[in-house]
Amino acid sequence: MNTEISGLTVISFLVTSVERIQLVATGHKWIGYGVGSFFSVTQNLLDSAVNELALTVYIITDEEIVESVRNALDRGVSAHIFINDRPGQKTKETPKVISLGEEYSQLRIHLIKENVLHAKVLVADAQKVLLGSANPTFQGMVTNYEMGVLIESGKIAQKVLSLLHKLSAG
Repeated sequence: MNTEISGLTVISFLVTSVERIQLVATGHKWIGYGVGSFFSVTQNLLDSAVNELALTVYIITDEEIVESVRNALDRGVSAHIFINDRPGQKTKETPKVISLGEEYSQLRIHLIKENVLHAKVLVADAQKVLLGSANPTFQGMVTNYEMGVLIESGKIAQKVLSLLHKLSAG
């Protein structure tokens, strides 16, 4: 089989695998008109998760996101958080997220030291995937012009989780 993926293959995969796709964005000119906001979609995924969360963090400054992760952990949700561990991108919220790993046994913190973890991904219950450009910061969640998609598909969620877990493999 050819290792190069053609556009047709990708379209075929999406058509057969996706149950629902929703556009999400930030920025006052993009929100509304049937487009959900990154902040509200992120909060909804964190608040409604029942079993499992996986989250990548390039940079985090939004305390509400940290608190929503804590609330999910209090509900018994297990989580994997992949954090970009670069000297210039640590914020006061970074140690708060890391300390959650010491407080909750069902949380695994993965510090990515080599290269740069730039992906912004949130997977909830291995069924919903939020992919996009927004960091969990006030600017990324509210004021910047950021765009992404919420995909409801177990197959795609499993594929994303598989890729994320390769980051934690020794």
